[in-house]
Amino acid sequence: MPSNKELISEAQDLSGELNLAIDTDGLKNDELVSLVSDLRAKKRDADTDTQADEPQSSGPVVAQGRAVTTRRGVLGPGEAIFAKDVTGGDKTLQNLIKAGIVVS
Repeated sequence: MPSNKELISEAQDLSGELNLAIDTDGLKNDELVSLVSDLRAKKRDADTDTQADEPQSSGPVVAQGRAVTTRRGVLGPGEAIFAKDVTGGDKTLQNLIKAGIVVS
C-alpha cells in the first residue's frame, strides 16, 4: 500500500489537474486511498467528456460505456477501432459490433 506521503502527493496533483481544492490534513491512509480513488475516477470522467466532444471517426468506434483491450492498449468510448487492433481481425471486429461493444 502506498505511503501517506505518496497518496497526498498524488491527490494534490490530481486535484490541481481537475481545478479542485482538497484538504488532506488529518486523513488516515484508508481515507487517502479513497480520496485518490475518487479523484482518479473524476479525472477519467473529465477525460471521457473531453473525448466525447471530439469529432467521431467515420469507421467503427467503441460504444459509450464500453472499453476494448486491443493491441494498441485499452480503447474507450468513441475511440476508433480497426480489424488490425484485435486478434482475429475482421471476424472479431464484426462480433464486437454484433455484441454492441463497437458501433459503426
